[in-house]
Amino acid sequence: MVRRRTTDNDDRDDSGDSRASPEAIRKRRAARKLNDLLAGHANKPALDGRTELKRRRLLSELERNTNNRGKALKPVEVLQHADELLSFGETMATLRKLVRVTPPPVTDHDELIAMLREVHEAYGFRSEVYEFLGLKPELLEEAELGPSAPRRGRPKRAR
Repeated sequence: MVRRRTTDNDDRDDSGDSRASPEAIRKRRAARKLNDLLAGHANKPALDGRTELKRRRLLSELERNTNNRGKALKPVEVLQHADELLSFGETMATLRKLVRVTPPPVTDHDELIAMLREVHEAYGFRSEVYEFLGLKPELLEEAELGPSAPRRGRPKRAR
């Protein structure tokens, strides 16, 4: 009888090997999840090689505020980069350290709110990423883009 070597993802039990039984596989997976959770590794999902390269490229472009061709990132590209990085498991703190936020030139207030609502409806970005455009939190709340991230740190003293 030829014994087949199995992997943890292989649910077949062709050889009668108890290591490949569905129960043993389920136990190993559960043990691995428990170990990862208690060791603190469960917070970030493992990224494959291509995704990791994309994550690094997006971080680099946000830090330089230019794309790989040397052109400045457009505001919608900043939103796309930040939103995608958050979906990869990056934290807002990391992104705040990288992105240099410059306040936009003063424009028509009502037109800006309408445009933010339109962009948010079309793309469905997380409401936190709009802060990387340099917009005031009051403006974002007025645009009703969803709940904003809670403010961290000590509250400001009343004067």
